Amino acid sequence: MSETRDIEILRSAQKLIFRHGYSKVGMKDIADDCSISRPTLYKFFSNKEAIVANLVERQAQSSKLSASALIESQSSLEEKLQSFFDIWIVSPAAVAIDSINGRDLLTNVERYAPEAVQNLYMEFERQLTVLLAPSVRKKGVGSSAEDIAHLLALASKGLKSSSSSLLELKRLIDGLISLTVAAIEK
Repeated sequence: MSETRDIEILRSAQKLIFRHGYSKVGMKDIADDCSISRPTLYKFFSNKEAIVANLVERQAQSSKLSASALIESQSSLEEKLQSFFDIWIVSPAAVAIDSINGRDLLTNVERYAPEAVQNLYMEFERQLTVLLAPSVRKKGVGSSAEDIAHLLALASKGLKSSSSSLLELKRLIDGLISLTVAAIEK
């Protein structure tokens, strides 16, 4: 499988979905936009859901790599959380949140690629637990790092799908971070 062709197909699909909406884009549209035949497209992806799942998986991998390096580079818990949420939540949402069809994708991606989204949030929680654990242990917080990470993941999902703009999402994530830091460092 050609990496270059994969990326071309994924970019084309994302562009078309943002422009026309998930339900209005078919495999034929994607193949036509890539100047390939539908049989060739099906050699790479079995259906549109597989394309969206691959987009989610690539975003998760990118976020995982970026966040791993970040955890060691920041000094305060608040800085770490701010950078972490920028990588995992704000930046990925930024490409979609301000367009109507992109918002649809943010709101409904779990229907289109449930396993990929579940895996993304499992990795998000795992890395967030690692980030939180030293502060939670040091401060003797009543909740475990795992529980706090789980709560933050649930809150993040809700904020991402319900925010009407990137500015609103950033503001709400900042509030979530402030509450978390205040609870841990009380």
